[in-house]
Amino acid sequence: MPELAALGWTSAEPRAGSRVSAGFLIERAECKGLRVTPASDASVSDRHANFIVTGNHARARDVIDLMSLVARRVFDRFGVKLEPEVVVWSRRP
Repeated sequence: MPELAALGWTSAEPRAGSRVSAGFLIERAECKGLRVTPASDASVSDRHANFIVTGNHARARDVIDLMSLVARRVFDRFGVKLEPEVVVWSRRP
C-alpha cells in the first residue's frame, strides 16, 4: 500500500514522568505494519510506529479498530494504557 496519508499517532504518551514514548512501546509490541485485517487500507507505519497511514479506501472504522488493537497489544505486553488524543464523535460504521 502506498503511504498516501498519515495520521499522527492517536495515543498520548504514558504517565507523566515516564521516559518511554508511545511510539517506542508500539514498536516494541511489534505493531509496525499492523492492520486489523489483510484487506484494511489503514496500518501502523513501517517507518515510524507513532503514525497510522491510510490509503484511498481506508474508513474511519479501520482507523478506530486499529487504534484499539494497538492499545490492547501494548497493554497486554507492558501493562501500559495508551490514552487516545483524538475524540471520536461517532462509532457508527
